[in-house]
Amino acid sequence: SGCTYPDATNYDPTATIEDGTCTVADCTIEDENGIVVEGTTFNYTGSIETYTVPDGVYALYVEAYGAQGGYSSGYEGGFGAMMSGQIEVTPGQQLQILVGEQPADNGCCAAGGGGGSFIVTSDDIPLMIAGGGSGATSSSTGNPGLITEDGGDGDGCEGTAGTAGNGGGDAANCGQGAGGGGGFYTGGSSNSSYGSGYGYSFLDGGNGGYSYSGDAYGGFGGGAGTHSNNTGGGAGGGYSGGGAAYHGNGYSGGGGGSYNIGINQVNTEGMNSGNGYVYLLPVNCEDVPSVLGCNDESACNYDSSATLDDGSCNYVSCADACGVPNGDNSTCSGCTYADAINYDDEALVDDGTCLLVMCEGEIVDLPYEGAMVV
Repeated sequence: SGCTYPDATNYDPTATIEDGTCTVADCTIEDENGIVVEGTTFNYTGSIETYTVPDGVYALYVEAYGAQGGYSSGYEGGFGAMMSGQIEVTPGQQLQILVGEQPADNGCCAAGGGGGSFIVTSDDIPLMIAGGGSGATSSSTGNPGLITEDGGDGDGCEGTAGTAGNGGGDAANCGQGAGGGGGFYTGGSSNSSYGSGYGYSFLDGGNGGYSYSGDAYGGFGGGAGTHSNNTGGGAGGGYSGGGAAYHGNGYSGGGGGSYNIGINQVNTEGMNSGNGYVYLLPVNCEDVPSVLGCNDESACNYDSSATLDDGSCNYVSCADACGVPNGDNSTCSGCTYADAINYDDEALVDDGTCLLVMCEGEIVDLPYEGAMVV
């Protein structure tokens, strides 16, 4: 004997006799008042915020989205990365949340890089970071936020990608253009002519880089700023910053890198448009005794208290003429009179809408509701 229901968490495939011991996973978290704790979404605010782990919570499902790079002249900035997974936490633990910013659209020229989004412990240990995309130019799209820990090289400027959580390189050897995107530990390099627009590191506040002209600042979250006039699209911020592009129109910086310590990860490069955001959901799961019954809401005998379906669902006793449980015959109704001009050969129930053409050519509404006697 044992649990014979395959959907149970303790299903025993060798059991032939059901013994009533089946369990199901309960992942709901309730506060001290018995109210279920829902997920929390953090949107861009321009500051680092704090999330306090609720009582009784030891794990969080997390999604982090990096910001898109700035738009220019019909060209999109690179989309931000999406990182997700489950992380271990402790009740009362405080987490730092920085949500990346998409910088301003630049109507004619190079735009700044998007900021990364960060989830970090109060003692500055990174948990999950999603890289931002780089800015567009008047003739090129930006590069996407990456799911690798390293950032991306800037277009035409090989070797500028940030690595190991550090900022991206500048364009000192690539025409003396912009600075690099900010990383977690250090900001972007700034030794080129317009390098002082580098993105700042998370540990240094996470600000976006300075704009030299044309509102080409970098997004909060380490995005690099640029000179809007032919200096290249700004690099994205992230765990490791994107590298600066070659100094010239048509070149965009590299996307920011990402980081994830979670389990059951799903990570996607270049997924998010607009500002970034962060979603946190308590997911403490424990096995609890099941309540057997029909848990299909469409069934006649649906039991809202049932947590494990026992195969007893009945779909016939409350079905309408069309065979739909709890239906109103609407799915199979129409005109069933064959001589009517709107005859429906698939209708099972007449709905009184039949129309006939009389001798003078006048269309007459025939409230037909069954067999016609001639």
